[in-house]
Amino acid sequence: MEFMEESAISNEPILKIGDRIWYPVWTLARNEVKMKKYFASRNIPHYLPLHRTVKKNSVVNAYGKRYDYAKPLYIPMFPGYIFAALETEEKKALGYERSVIQVLDRQPDLEALLIDELNLIKKIEQEAESHELVIKPEIQEGTLCLLHGKFEGWRGIVKKRKNKFEVIIALREVN
Repeated sequence: MEFMEESAISNEPILKIGDRIWYPVWTLARNEVKMKKYFASRNIPHYLPLHRTVKKNSVVNAYGKRYDYAKPLYIPMFPGYIFAALETEEKKALGYERSVIQVLDRQPDLEALLIDELNLIKKIEQEAESHELVIKPEIQEGTLCLLHGKFEGWRGIVKKRKNKFEVIIALREVN
């Protein structure tokens, strides 16, 4: 998997861009960063949600002394997905790109919902810079509307576990 060692998290919100439509792009495993570079090289607006993790390594030197170190890395929040604002021709061209499995088609009137959800993810991504973020792919039935704090009015499932709070967000476009 290709990791990013520096944060690429921006504070700019995701907006509707002219005739372009935001789509989730399903990629081959561990090809998200490659597609990010592909979109950047073609000036295609895109968003790869990242979260910070720490890779722990141990090294034993020639004298048998063990050294442990931790290296912070940024990995995709949703393995196998990147989001891009595409024009019709760009969407067709992605069908021939080796790293792309499929551009997920959806109803154009749901684009505003996707943009709102991507902005929510961006806010979570920014919060994760200062708080631990644990990605859990399972989604449980039932939702709770978060009424207070930075995520006021957004929907998610909240549960308490081992003195930590987990917020599980169900994305309608990806799940």
